[in-house]
Amino acid sequence: MQKKFLTMCCSLCILMPSTVSASAITVPPDVKDVAESTVEYSKSFGYRARFEQELNDASLNKQQMEKEMAASWSSVVRLLEQAEKNRTLLNANQELLQHMLQDNSAYEQRVQELEEKSKNAWSAAADAANYAEGLDDAQIEGSLAEEQVSAAYAYAGRLQGQAESIDAELEKVLLEYEAMQNKTDLLVEVRDETAAELVEQEKELAESMYNAGRYMDYASEGRFYYEQLLKEKKNPYQDLSGFVRNNFFNWHGNGWSGSQFVQPYYFGYANKNNYWGLNFNYVSSKNTTPGHEGKINTFTDTLLYFSTRNSKDKYIVDYNLGINIPTGKTKLSSYERNARMDEDLVRFAEFGEGWNFTPGIAVTRRIWGDKDLLTVGTSYSFKGAYDPTSDIDDDKLNPGNEWQKYLRWQHAEEKWQLVGEVLHTSSAESKIADGTAFDTGAVWETRLTYNRNLSKDQALMLYYWYYHENNEIILNKRVEESPVHYFGTEWKKHLSKKTDLRLAADIMIANGIRYSSLTDSYVDDRKKVTFGIGYDLKMDDRNKLSLDIQHFSMHDGKNSNGDEAREYRGFNFLTSFYHTF
Repeated sequence: MQKKFLTMCCSLCILMPSTVSASAITVPPDVKDVAESTVEYSKSFGYRARFEQELNDASLNKQQMEKEMAASWSSVVRLLEQAEKNRTLLNANQELLQHMLQDNSAYEQRVQELEEKSKNAWSAAADAANYAEGLDDAQIEGSLAEEQVSAAYAYAGRLQGQAESIDAELEKVLLEYEAMQNKTDLLVEVRDETAAELVEQEKELAESMYNAGRYMDYASEGRFYYEQLLKEKKNPYQDLSGFVRNNFFNWHGNGWSGSQFVQPYYFGYANKNNYWGLNFNYVSSKNTTPGHEGKINTFTDTLLYFSTRNSKDKYIVDYNLGINIPTGKTKLSSYERNARMDEDLVRFAEFGEGWNFTPGIAVTRRIWGDKDLLTVGTSYSFKGAYDPTSDIDDDKLNPGNEWQKYLRWQHAEEKWQLVGEVLHTSSAESKIADGTAFDTGAVWETRLTYNRNLSKDQALMLYYWYYHENNEIILNKRVEESPVHYFGTEWKKHLSKKTDLRLAADIMIANGIRYSSLTDSYVDDRKKVTFGIGYDLKMDDRNKLSLDIQHFSMHDGKNSNGDEAREYRGFNFLTSFYHTF
């Protein structure tokens, strides 16, 4: 089935970058989405023309298959009529042959009877002739003797005449019998020829019916494909998809250890210029460090996302609304708070917030055709209050609203693509129920993402993302500036039409001091390196399975608690299943 012009989900990845926290896992969560969406966009060049050509080809193919189907069924009807005629002729031939065989049998019996009569007649005539000759040889004198001899010869003559008459009748019957035999032989020959022809016609009929059924299937498939293309032309962005993942993060080092299981769920639906999505996670987090044990099993908050698009010749305008529904757990006990491990080691250190509403708008300008897109966007988050603990009074947090602005440029060739982004996020004052108030520093981000097709079966992705926060404040703890550098690469090899092999390397370097929620301290110059191998299996057009194994090592300098440098190591096991309905 034809790929879509450019699915709404994919285009939203292009137009709506998300803010990445400085304390995130080694690979920024959406760097692969940006890279893959750009590749998909590059495949859409000239798509409308190709789509119209494919639609025309499908229409011609549908018409051709319908003609072939009609011709096949016409051949079937013709062969059925011929076979029926030959079957009728064969039946009549069989009936006539049966009558002729009966007549032949009667003629055979008549010939046998006449031959027997002829034999008896000639034998009687011979006996009479011998008797007459015997009287004549006796030379009996007198008139009476002569009359007897004459009578004997006359009787013998009459018997001979009767025998000759019987022979004449026998000859006539033999001629008629021979003629009947010739007709019978001819009729048998015609029967055999008709039967053989009927057998061949039935074979040809069976083959024609098979071909007709095949062409009917082809015509049905062609009609269905053509109707699907027409439907896609009227509504090119209709798509319902979802995925479920199972991600396991495990780490240890310097007597500290922990693990986290994360199961993300996503559902999305695109219809014409409208899109909505839903995303939430199930998290099981466990800190097994002696003296710092903690565990929590909970769902995270649920994100609802709505978008509508207005597309003109050179401009694309997207109106967006994100809603954070507080389905996660925020009121954590001391034991549960110990399960909030560092997000450079696991996926989640926070499991919920309050209600958040984030409207946004993005304007994209097509430059020099479709290869270059320039996007200017902004969004504003209205953040609701929430209580982060269950055993501490007067600590309800009312986070400040956030305003994000971004500029994005994308250049996409068929063999390579480059994306550059600049983002700025500023926050209003945050307040705590005990009267404490603080400001969160502004965040600047710079992102560069590059894709390159090395050959028909190999591709390479490179990225460098820079994150800089003027100061990072967690509740009332102020930290100096800590710029973070993310850079890495992924090499992909197409093993077959359905399978891909991926090798990846990712590096995070945090300069300066940085707050660690794991040890509740400030660490110097954190560095983390991750190596991974992945495998993708496209089971069919609607289902895809991805498997990843990652190994990482992370180094922290001295921390504010007086501890020496630390080393952490661990493995991540990631699985994903994607399904399009």
